Amino acid sequence: MKSILLASASLFAFAGAAAAEVSFTAEATVGYNDTNVDDTIVDDDPFGFYWNADLDLFAENALDNGLTVGFTIGGDLVDDDLGTDFMLDGYELFVSTDMAAVFVGDTALAADEYFSSADGMDVGFDGDPTEDSDAVIRGEFTFGLFSTYTSYSIFADGGLEGVQTVLAGTFGNFDIIGAYQDDQGDSGTEVFGVSVGTTFGAADVTLGYTSDQTNDADSIGIEASYPFGPVVVGGYYAANDPAADAYGVSVDYTNGPIMVSAYYDTDEDENDDYGIEGSYDFGSGIEFYAGAIDLASDDIDYYVGATWDMDGVILQVSYAEDPDSSAEDEIGDPEFQEGLTVEASFEF
Repeated sequence: MKSILLASASLFAFAGAAAAEVSFTAEATVGYNDTNVDDTIVDDDPFGFYWNADLDLFAENALDNGLTVGFTIGGDLVDDDLGTDFMLDGYELFVSTDMAAVFVGDTALAADEYFSSADGMDVGFDGDPTEDSDAVIRGEFTFGLFSTYTSYSIFADGGLEGVQTVLAGTFGNFDIIGAYQDDQGDSGTEVFGVSVGTTFGAADVTLGYTSDQTNDADSIGIEASYPFGPVVVGGYYAANDPAADAYGVSVDYTNGPIMVSAYYDTDEDENDDYGIEGSYDFGSGIEFYAGAIDLASDDIDYYVGATWDMDGVILQVSYAEDPDSSAEDEIGDPEFQEGLTVEASFEF
């Protein structure tokens, strides 16, 4: 703990000298769960009484030459123990101007962050940096209607591998994105893709194409949604080669305190999946949740729960069943734990 206090004192001294903006956010959780999920499926399964506390720091300094420099850092103070070592789980340094920025550290890859397309497409871009890399560097530049984003994985010897690059532009009512990754990334596949998004009246439509040059596979997809008063109907279809085609529909209803969502999907593995989830807002921060998902399987998941948000303190009581552990202890849209859970979270 002493090292943390000394580091904080040094940081505040630096912040005062440089007139930087420094802010902290923290969260602490204590709870009880009565179901122990198989640790071969879930690495970190809260069971019995559990507690944890996280601390995140953000610092930023606007320089006279138009540059803004800053960093974010976060980690676990305690996690089901009374240890005092600060376990770092995220760090990002950035330098930015009005037109450009560079990010270094635990930051997103370019295509994973900025390329978006239709649901159900089997061919996609790496979402993680190369497994053996230490960090990611990503550069961004915007000029007029165009923006470009490029990232590499950084290794201990200073080498850069696993490039992803994205070019995006807006032309009237159309948003066009093109992306490329080489075969040095985590998946070892060379991929390129393009997507076009637009709006026709109240309808949102996205078209996408991705191609895996390493494995000779590609995907073509379309996704659309349209509102009818309090109801929003959505759907997608993806033609995948050689994987099976995927498609799905969804209906979302929102009216005052009531929210209900129903969906049906058939994925690239030819598995059917459908379910229904809903919530009711009683006011004063109290909300009730219920849902039944994986209804096409023999092992149906379901949950009920309630939360009470008291401006900085959130109380939760929930019960959920996941017989085949397919949700990995994050059941339904609220991501409830399996079994009975009583939890209090404190935000600072």
